[in-house]
Formats: sequence, C-alpha cells, structure tokens
Amino acid sequence: ALSAKLQKLLVDGNDIKDPPFEILKQGRDVLFGYFRHVYNSKRSRDLILIDMRLEKIDVNFHELTALTALELSGNLITELPVGILLLTNLTVLKAPGNKLVNIVESGNLSPLSNLVLLNLKDNCISILNDSFSNLGNLKEINLRQNKLESVISGIKNCKELIRLNLAQNNLEKISKEVF
Repeated sequence: ALSAKLQKLLVDGNDIKDPPFEILKQGRDVLFGYFRHVYNSKRSRDLILIDMRLEKIDVNFHELTALTALELSGNLITELPVGILLLTNLTVLKAPGNKLVNIVESGNLSPLSNLVLLNLKDNCISILNDSFSNLGNLKEINLRQNKLESVISGIKNCKELIRLNLAQNNLEKISKEVF
C-alpha cells in the first residue's frame, strides 16, 4: 500500500489512453498505478497525468475539489472536461501538447478565479471566446503554438498578468481594446 504521507504521485510516460478498457490492455501495474494516482490526488492537491495518451479525462471532479494543480501535458485531449470548472481551488492548469480545439465546452473558465498559471501551448485553439473574463489572479498565460487569429478583450481583466505568450499563432494584429 502507498504511504499515507504521499503528497504527489507522478505517472509520466505511461501508455494509458482512456480508463478502463485501454488501461486494462496495459496490464495490472499500469491499471493499479493509474487508480492509485487518481485516488491519491484527493489528498495531495495535485493531479498530474502527463504523456498518458488520454483522449478524455474520466475522473469524478466532485471528489477532487481540493486540487490546486492539474497537469494534463502531452495527451490527446480535444476539450477540457466541463467538470474542471468544479475545481475552484486550482491555481495551476497545464495542458500543453494536447489537441485542444476548445478550452472547455462552455468556453468560459470564470469559475476558476484562483488560477495563477494557465499553460495551453502547442494545441489547436483558434477561438478564445470569453475564457478569461473572471480570471483576475492570472499571472501567466501561455497560448504559444495554437491557431489563434485574434485575441479577445477579456484578457484585459487579468489585472495581475505578468507574462502573456501568444507566439507562433495566426495573429495578424492585436486590437487596442485587448489592453
């Protein structure tokens, strides 16, 4: 059994696609590792599922509301599950290197008002909608290597913003209203 003192469990580099069927194909150790990781994230405040080839995040977010960090880097996710909006204690959300087209189904991250860092680089995001309207605590937004054609004015509500990375997108201009 894992220690009750465990703060963080990393399961990088596994080949987990989508629980439970695809995990079962990986064998007992991967299956147990995944479930231990999700179970321990309830206590640790960090859920880190890196390079697992996940197409969707199939966890019960109602049980993870204490999370402060969610890292989903290097998977195959096309849209963050709407359940992440229950994670109002999140300060760090990282999902670079996925296939995100939309940030979340609703398009709005407003319930995540405690976010300080948002890293969605190297995805396929073309439209931001009103994603940032209530994210006044954001200090860093990384949207590098997406397909953005414009930047919405909601970014101006991010009063604590120190770093905004919009490099390698399809931007032709940035409107004065953004800032």
